[in-house]
Formats: sequence, structure tokens, C-alpha cells
Amino acid sequence: MDSYEIMLHDWMHPRDRPYEVLQKPWAGAKARRVRKKYILQEGIENLFVVKAGTRIYRLEDDIKVVTEDGEELHPTGRFYRTCETIDPFHAILDIWQT
Repeated sequence: MDSYEIMLHDWMHPRDRPYEVLQKPWAGAKARRVRKKYILQEGIENLFVVKAGTRIYRLEDDIKVVTEDGEELHPTGRFYRTCETIDPFHAILDIWQT
């Protein structure tokens, strides 16, 4: 297992997408999806800890993460999003090896 402690599930999501399970708490930011990008919501109230056991997807390479002003953000490691929504939002995580 990689040091960032994510475990790939051995079965597929109903939409045939593999998901991973977060093995330890990780910081996340609330974002809404608009076409091929996730727009991070501004404000400290939109930052929170995503609990261990949460199912996450790795963001596809063609999906962008941007600020509300449209500035593209680049991950330190790799961007992930939660499988479940906080309607209509997801949590975006920047996961890297520690």
C-alpha cells in the first residue's frame, strides 16, 4: 500500500469506475462540478476533514479544478473527489505521498 494510505477496491462502481477508500482522515474542499471542471467554493467554512473510510475517485486528466475566478489549480500530488455528494457538491482532495 502506498504511503498516502488509499486502498483500491477490487470491484467496480456501478458505472464501471473503480473507486478507492481513504484509509486516514484527509483535508478536503467543497466544490461543484460544471461540465469538465470542479469549482472550489471560497471561504474557510468550505474546508473540512474527510473521514477515513470515505470512497473517492481519482479525477480524470481532462477534469480541471479551478477557483471561483476561473484560475486553474494544480495538485501537489493528485486530485481526488468523493464518490458521494453533499448535494450538489463534492469534496476535492489533493493527495500526495507522505
